[in-house]
Amino acid sequence: MISLFLGFKQVWKIITNIGRRHETQAIIVLVFILLLAGTGFFTLYEGMLPLDALYFCFVTLMTIGYGDIVPVTALGKMFTMVYATLGVGIVGLLAGLFARECLSRTKFNVDSLE
Repeated sequence: MISLFLGFKQVWKIITNIGRRHETQAIIVLVFILLLAGTGFFTLYEGMLPLDALYFCFVTLMTIGYGDIVPVTALGKMFTMVYATLGVGIVGLLAGLFARECLSRTKFNVDSLE
């Protein structure tokens, strides 16, 4: 139980450390804008409930893809293709920043291999 607590404490330190950087803050804001824009689009053009639209956007950006909610109109399908392509790339940037911070805290340094 103590090791689990220490693990969460370490993850929290990493999150707060990368959260102080301007590049990370900009990417986080961009992710929220993507979620809001996608939710608005799918609510208006696909007729989804706002919670369903937000859920669909989150599942799409996290590349989970359950398939329980899908766009049905041609415009919705085209929007989803662009939305997923851009959104997954932006979420990947955020994951990369997190991974870089995790690696910088380890004793093993990738740069030492060169």
